[in-house]
Amino acid sequence: MPVQAQGYLSLLVDTSTTGGPTYTKIPGVTVANGLGFAENRIDTTDFDTPVGSQESISGPRPNQPLTFTMHDEVGDATQEKLHVAGDANTPMKFRLLRGTKAQDFAAVPMLTISGAVGGVVTYSGSLTPEAKPTRSTVTP
Repeated sequence: MPVQAQGYLSLLVDTSTTGGPTYTKIPGVTVANGLGFAENRIDTTDFDTPVGSQESISGPRPNQPLTFTMHDEVGDATQEKLHVAGDANTPMKFRLLRGTKAQDFAAVPMLTISGAVGGVVTYSGSLTPEAKPTRSTVTP
């Protein structure tokens, strides 16, 4: 059965300065994609590999980034924390919330600005988890 998407998926960031996490919804996020794993294969194709073929071995599965689009909210403290952490290459704690299902992970936010015709400023964001995200169920 399909789930109504509006308000169902949220991207949150830990805004606490001390103690346990205090997750705050990142304003302006409109699209979120990814946060899975790559296939369990490492390409070992080299110059000795026959033409038209590929060699590979099993290996660790790297974390895939969560990409998102975020409208610029001028003066918003939560968005400003993302910019500061990205500039300093400092990881932050994030939570992708899907209804009551949560995935928590740490990543350095990478933001790229995009100015559209008409003056709307958006950012393309990318969060590559430092480790496998943990899954949990949270109460609303």
